Amino acid sequence: MNSPHPSPLGGGSRLRSLVILLLSFAVGSGVLAQPPEAAHELRPGLVIDSALGMAFTMNPGGGIDAIELASGNVRWHSDEADKPLAISGGLLTAQAASGEPGRLDLAALDASGGQRRGSGSIELPRGVRALVVDGIGAQFQSWARATTGAAVEVGWQYEESHVQGIRPAGRGRSPSSFSGALRFDVARGSTEALPTDAGRPQAVHLLSASQGVSGQSGRQFVSVDGRHVLVSDQVADDRTFDKYRWVVYTREGSRLGELSSFVSYSPFGVTGSLLLFSTPPNARRVGEDIRSEPLLLRAVDLRSGAELWSHAIRDTKYRGPLPR
Repeated sequence: MNSPHPSPLGGGSRLRSLVILLLSFAVGSGVLAQPPEAAHELRPGLVIDSALGMAFTMNPGGGIDAIELASGNVRWHSDEADKPLAISGGLLTAQAASGEPGRLDLAALDASGGQRRGSGSIELPRGVRALVVDGIGAQFQSWARATTGAAVEVGWQYEESHVQGIRPAGRGRSPSSFSGALRFDVARGSTEALPTDAGRPQAVHLLSASQGVSGQSGRQFVSVDGRHVLVSDQVADDRTFDKYRWVVYTREGSRLGELSSFVSYSPFGVTGSLLLFSTPPNARRVGEDIRSEPLLLRAVDLRSGAELWSHAIRDTKYRGPLPR
Protein backbone atom coordinates (compact mmCIF):
# COMPACT_ATOMS: atom_id res chain seq x y z
CA MET A 1 0.00 0.00 0.00
CA ASN A 2 1.41 3.36 -0.98
CA SER A 3 1.23 6.41 1.27
CA PRO A 4 1.90 10.12 0.68
CA HIS A 5 5.59 10.87 0.67
CA PRO A 6 7.30 12.30 3.77
CA SER A 7 8.12 15.98 3.70
CA PRO A 8 11.58 17.16 2.60
CA LEU A 9 14.34 18.16 5.00
CA GLY A 10 14.13 21.52 6.63
CA GLY A 11 11.36 21.34 9.21
CA GLY A 12 13.37 23.36 11.71
CA SER A 13 11.40 23.18 14.94
CA ARG A 14 9.29 20.14 14.09
CA LEU A 15 9.44 17.28 16.56
CA ARG A 16 11.84 14.65 15.30
CA SER A 17 10.11 11.73 16.98
CA LEU A 18 11.93 8.96 15.15
CA VAL A 19 15.31 10.42 16.03
CA ILE A 20 14.35 10.55 19.68
CA LEU A 21 13.12 6.98 19.47
CA LEU A 22 16.32 5.78 17.85
CA LEU A 23 18.49 7.72 20.24
CA SER A 24 16.86 5.93 23.14
CA PHE A 25 19.61 3.39 22.57
CA ALA A 26 22.07 5.96 23.90
CA VAL A 27 22.78 6.86 27.49
CA GLY A 28 23.26 10.43 28.60
CA SER A 29 27.01 10.22 28.02
CA GLY A 30 26.43 9.47 24.33
CA VAL A 31 27.57 5.85 24.65
CA LEU A 32 25.28 3.10 23.46
CA ALA A 33 23.42 1.47 26.31
CA GLN A 34 22.52 -2.21 26.32
CA PRO A 35 19.24 -2.54 24.40
CA PRO A 36 16.97 -5.55 24.90
CA GLU A 37 16.97 -6.66 21.25
CA ALA A 38 19.22 -9.49 20.09
CA ALA A 39 19.58 -8.01 16.59
CA HIS A 40 21.87 -5.07 15.84
CA GLU A 41 23.18 -3.27 12.78
CA LEU A 42 26.94 -3.79 12.57
CA ARG A 43 27.25 -1.51 9.55
CA PRO A 44 24.76 -0.32 6.92
CA GLY A 45 23.31 -3.42 5.27
CA LEU A 46 24.77 -5.84 7.84
CA VAL A 47 22.52 -7.04 10.68
CA ILE A 48 23.66 -9.50 13.36
CA ASP A 49 21.08 -11.51 15.32
CA SER A 50 22.68 -13.37 18.22
CA ALA A 51 19.45 -15.15 19.18
CA LEU A 52 19.12 -16.67 15.71
CA GLY A 53 22.89 -17.13 15.43
CA MET A 54 22.90 -15.48 12.02
CA ALA A 55 24.25 -12.49 10.11
CA PHE A 56 22.26 -10.93 7.27
CA THR A 57 24.49 -9.32 4.65
CA MET A 58 24.40 -7.73 1.21
CA ASN A 59 25.73 -10.19 -1.37
CA PRO A 60 28.40 -8.62 -3.64
CA GLY A 61 26.39 -9.64 -6.70
CA GLY A 62 23.03 -8.50 -5.34
CA GLY A 63 20.47 -9.96 -3.00
CA ILE A 64 20.87 -11.00 0.63
CA ASP A 65 22.91 -13.77 2.25
CA ALA A 66 22.00 -15.25 5.63
CA ILE A 67 25.22 -16.47 7.27
CA GLU A 68 25.39 -18.95 10.15
CA LEU A 69 27.63 -17.38 12.79
CA ALA A 70 28.97 -20.69 14.08
CA SER A 71 30.21 -21.97 10.71
CA GLY A 72 30.23 -19.05 8.25
CA ASN A 73 28.06 -21.11 5.89
CA VAL A 74 25.29 -19.49 3.84
CA ARG A 75 21.99 -20.81 5.18
CA TRP A 76 19.93 -19.06 2.53
CA HIS A 77 20.16 -16.47 -0.23
CA SER A 78 17.33 -14.28 -1.49
CA ASP A 79 17.03 -12.01 -4.51
CA GLU A 80 13.75 -10.59 -3.18
CA ALA A 81 15.61 -7.68 -1.50
CA ASP A 82 19.09 -6.22 -1.32
CA LYS A 83 19.78 -4.41 1.96
CA PRO A 84 18.98 -5.88 5.41
CA LEU A 85 17.60 -3.30 7.83
CA ALA A 86 16.13 -4.88 10.98
CA ILE A 87 14.60 -8.00 12.53
CA SER A 88 11.11 -7.92 14.03
CA GLY A 89 8.83 -10.83 14.92
CA GLY A 90 11.04 -13.35 13.13
CA LEU A 91 10.94 -11.32 9.93
CA LEU A 92 13.78 -9.46 8.26
CA THR A 93 12.86 -6.04 6.93
CA ALA A 94 15.02 -5.20 3.91
CA GLN A 95 15.23 -2.57 1.22
CA ALA A 96 14.75 -3.77 -2.35
CA ALA A 97 16.49 -2.07 -5.25
CA SER A 98 13.75 -0.02 -6.87
CA GLY A 99 13.48 0.17 -10.62
CA GLU A 100 11.59 3.45 -10.36
CA PRO A 101 12.77 6.83 -9.02
CA GLY A 102 10.63 8.38 -6.31
CA ARG A 103 9.76 5.12 -4.57
CA LEU A 104 11.18 3.15 -1.63
CA ASP A 105 10.46 -0.58 -1.83
CA LEU A 106 10.61 -2.80 1.26
CA ALA A 107 10.31 -6.56 1.68
CA ALA A 108 9.69 -8.80 4.69
CA LEU A 109 11.64 -12.08 4.57
CA ASP A 110 11.41 -15.04 6.90
CA ALA A 111 14.60 -14.70 8.92
CA SER A 112 15.08 -18.46 9.28
CA GLY A 113 14.41 -19.55 5.72
CA GLY A 114 14.44 -16.46 3.50
CA GLN A 115 10.92 -16.82 2.11
CA ARG A 116 9.15 -13.59 1.18
CA ARG A 117 6.34 -12.89 3.65
CA GLY A 118 5.26 -9.43 2.61
CA SER A 119 6.20 -6.20 0.90
CA GLY A 120 5.43 -2.51 0.96
CA SER A 121 6.41 0.70 -0.77
CA ILE A 122 6.16 4.41 -0.18
CA GLU A 123 6.42 7.41 -2.45
CA LEU A 124 9.44 9.66 -2.07
CA PRO A 125 9.87 13.31 -3.05
CA ARG A 126 10.39 13.93 -6.75
CA GLY A 127 13.95 13.28 -7.83
CA VAL A 128 14.87 11.10 -4.85
CA ARG A 129 16.34 7.73 -5.81
CA ALA A 130 16.23 4.91 -3.27
CA LEU A 131 19.71 3.63 -4.09
CA VAL A 132 21.21 0.56 -2.43
CA VAL A 133 24.66 1.45 -3.82
CA ASP A 134 25.93 5.03 -3.99
CA GLY A 135 25.99 6.78 -7.35
CA ILE A 136 28.17 9.64 -8.54
CA GLY A 137 27.46 12.38 -6.03
CA ALA A 138 24.30 10.61 -4.78
CA GLN A 139 23.75 8.69 -1.57
CA PHE A 140 20.60 7.15 -0.12
CA GLN A 141 20.80 5.93 3.47
CA SER A 142 18.13 3.77 5.08
CA TRP A 143 17.90 2.24 8.54
CA ALA A 144 15.26 0.73 10.80
CA ARG A 145 14.44 -0.35 14.31
CA ALA A 146 11.84 -2.77 15.64
CA THR A 147 8.90 -1.33 17.55
CA THR A 148 5.91 -3.30 18.83
CA GLY A 149 4.62 -6.49 17.30
CA ALA A 150 5.87 -7.07 13.77
CA ALA A 151 6.33 -3.42 12.90
CA VAL A 152 9.48 -1.43 12.23
CA GLU A 153 10.15 2.26 11.85
CA VAL A 154 12.29 3.07 8.84
CA GLY A 155 14.24 6.28 8.41
CA TRP A 156 15.87 7.45 5.21
CA GLN A 157 18.06 10.30 4.00
CA TYR A 158 19.02 11.27 0.45
CA GLU A 159 21.81 13.61 -0.54
CA GLU A 160 22.85 14.57 -4.04
CA SER A 161 25.46 17.02 -5.25
CA HIS A 162 26.72 17.93 -8.70
CA VAL A 163 30.12 16.36 -9.34
CA GLN A 164 32.47 17.71 -12.00
CA GLY A 165 36.19 18.11 -12.45
CA ILE A 166 36.64 21.88 -12.43
CA ARG A 167 33.61 24.05 -11.68
CA PRO A 168 33.57 27.42 -13.49
CA ALA A 169 33.52 30.39 -11.13
CA GLY A 170 30.01 31.44 -10.19
CA ARG A 171 28.42 28.35 -11.67
CA GLY A 172 27.29 25.06 -10.23
CA ARG A 173 24.29 23.41 -8.68
CA SER A 174 23.45 23.48 -5.01
CA PRO A 175 23.35 20.09 -3.25
CA SER A 176 19.95 18.53 -2.59
CA SER A 177 19.03 16.90 0.72
CA PHE A 178 15.82 15.14 1.73
CA SER A 179 14.87 12.86 4.60
CA GLY A 180 11.83 11.14 6.01
CA ALA A 181 10.46 8.25 8.02
CA LEU A 182 7.75 5.61 7.80
CA ARG A 183 6.20 2.78 9.73
CA PHE A 184 6.24 -0.61 7.99
CA ASP A 185 3.94 -3.36 9.23
CA VAL A 186 5.97 -6.34 8.03
CA ALA A 187 3.16 -8.83 8.63
CA ARG A 188 0.54 -6.92 6.65
CA GLY A 189 2.88 -5.29 4.15
CA SER A 190 1.41 -1.85 4.84
CA THR A 191 3.33 1.41 5.08
CA GLU A 192 2.49 4.70 6.74
CA ALA A 193 4.48 7.91 6.46
CA LEU A 194 5.52 9.46 9.77
CA PRO A 195 5.20 13.24 10.17
CA THR A 196 8.87 13.81 10.80
CA ASP A 197 12.21 14.27 9.11
CA ALA A 198 14.78 11.77 10.31
CA GLY A 199 18.44 12.54 10.09
CA ARG A 200 20.36 9.39 10.88
CA PRO A 201 21.53 9.40 14.52
CA GLN A 202 25.24 8.78 14.98
CA ALA A 203 26.07 6.30 17.73
CA VAL A 204 29.11 7.21 19.80
CA HIS A 205 31.31 4.15 20.26
CA LEU A 206 34.47 5.79 21.62
CA LEU A 207 34.68 5.62 25.41
CA SER A 208 36.25 8.15 27.71
CA ALA A 209 38.85 7.04 30.27
CA SER A 210 36.22 6.98 33.03
CA GLN A 211 33.81 4.85 30.99
CA GLY A 212 36.16 2.10 29.84
CA VAL A 213 38.22 -0.67 31.40
CA SER A 214 40.62 0.78 33.96
CA GLY A 215 44.39 0.48 33.59
CA GLN A 216 44.42 0.39 29.78
CA SER A 217 46.51 2.76 27.66
CA GLY A 218 44.85 2.33 24.25
CA ARG A 219 41.67 3.83 22.87
CA GLN A 220 38.53 2.04 24.05
CA PHE A 221 35.31 1.37 22.14
CA VAL A 222 31.97 -0.13 23.11
CA SER A 223 30.30 -2.84 21.03
CA VAL A 224 27.15 -2.15 19.01
CA ASP A 225 25.00 -3.80 21.71
CA GLY A 226 26.81 -2.11 24.61
CA ARG A 227 27.94 -5.38 26.21
CA HIS A 228 31.66 -5.40 25.42
CA VAL A 229 34.70 -3.14 25.21
CA LEU A 230 37.53 -3.23 22.68
CA VAL A 231 40.90 -1.71 23.56
CA SER A 232 43.02 -0.81 20.51
CA ASP A 233 46.79 -0.18 20.72
CA GLN A 234 49.25 0.48 17.91
CA VAL A 235 52.08 -1.97 18.58
CA ALA A 236 54.12 -1.66 15.35
CA ASP A 237 55.06 1.00 12.81
CA ASP A 238 53.68 1.44 9.30
CA ARG A 239 56.03 -1.18 7.86
CA THR A 240 53.93 -3.83 9.60
CA PHE A 241 50.53 -4.50 8.07
CA ASP A 242 48.71 -5.78 11.19
CA LYS A 243 50.07 -3.02 13.40
CA TYR A 244 47.22 -2.85 15.92
CA ARG A 245 46.44 -5.11 18.85
CA TRP A 246 42.82 -5.49 19.87
CA VAL A 247 41.92 -6.77 23.34
CA VAL A 248 38.26 -7.49 24.07
CA TYR A 249 36.65 -7.30 27.51
CA THR A 250 33.18 -7.55 28.97
CA ARG A 251 31.74 -4.27 30.26
CA GLU A 252 32.55 -5.55 33.75
CA GLY A 253 36.25 -5.81 32.82
CA SER A 254 36.74 -9.55 32.24
CA ARG A 255 39.29 -10.19 29.49
CA LEU A 256 37.99 -12.38 26.65
CA GLY A 257 40.89 -12.42 24.19
CA GLU A 258 43.02 -10.52 21.71
CA LEU A 259 43.97 -10.41 18.04
CA SER A 260 46.02 -8.41 15.53
CA SER A 261 44.38 -6.10 12.99
CA PHE A 262 45.38 -3.72 10.19
CA VAL A 263 42.62 -1.26 11.17
CA SER A 264 42.62 0.62 14.45
CA TYR A 265 38.89 0.04 14.96
CA SER A 266 35.74 -1.28 13.36
CA PRO A 267 32.22 -1.49 14.86
CA PHE A 268 31.97 -4.93 16.43
CA GLY A 269 29.79 -7.41 18.25
CA VAL A 270 30.51 -10.45 20.41
CA THR A 271 28.45 -13.64 20.46
CA GLY A 272 29.80 -16.22 22.90
CA SER A 273 33.52 -16.36 22.13
CA LEU A 274 33.03 -15.06 18.60
CA LEU A 275 34.13 -11.52 17.64
CA LEU A 276 32.34 -10.14 14.57
CA PHE A 277 33.51 -7.08 12.63
CA SER A 278 34.07 -5.87 9.07
CA THR A 279 37.23 -4.69 7.32
CA PRO A 280 37.42 -2.37 4.29
CA PRO A 281 38.79 -3.31 0.86
CA ASN A 282 42.58 -3.44 1.05
CA ALA A 283 45.75 -4.67 -0.61
CA ARG A 284 48.99 -5.92 0.92
CA ARG A 285 52.29 -7.19 -0.39
CA VAL A 286 53.03 -10.84 0.32
CA GLY A 287 56.52 -11.66 -0.96
CA GLU A 288 56.57 -10.56 -4.59
CA ASP A 289 52.80 -10.59 -4.92
CA ILE A 290 50.06 -8.07 -4.13
CA ARG A 291 47.16 -9.69 -2.31
CA SER A 292 43.88 -7.78 -2.39
CA GLU A 293 40.74 -8.31 -0.31
CA PRO A 294 37.19 -7.04 -0.76
CA LEU A 295 34.97 -5.69 2.00
CA LEU A 296 34.70 -8.61 4.44
CA LEU A 297 32.67 -9.70 7.45
CA ARG A 298 35.12 -11.52 9.74
CA ALA A 299 34.59 -13.92 12.63
CA VAL A 300 37.47 -14.43 15.09
CA ASP A 301 37.61 -16.90 17.99
CA LEU A 302 38.59 -14.79 20.99
CA ARG A 303 39.92 -17.83 22.83
CA SER A 304 42.66 -18.42 20.24
CA GLY A 305 42.76 -15.18 18.24
CA ALA A 306 42.33 -17.23 15.06
CA GLU A 307 39.99 -16.19 12.26
CA LEU A 308 37.33 -18.87 11.82
CA TRP A 309 35.75 -17.56 8.65
CA SER A 310 35.21 -14.49 6.50
CA HIS A 311 32.51 -13.58 4.00
CA ALA A 312 32.60 -11.00 1.21
CA ILE A 313 29.88 -8.37 1.49
CA ARG A 314 28.68 -5.75 -0.95
CA ASP A 315 30.60 -2.49 -1.00
CA THR A 316 28.02 0.29 -1.29
CA LYS A 317 30.49 3.14 -1.78
CA TYR A 318 30.97 4.50 -5.28
CA ARG A 319 34.57 3.82 -6.32
CA GLY A 320 34.32 4.41 -10.07
CA PRO A 321 35.70 7.24 -12.20
CA LEU A 322 34.60 10.83 -11.65
CA PRO A 323 33.65 13.29 -14.39
CA ARG A 324 36.52 15.31 -15.82
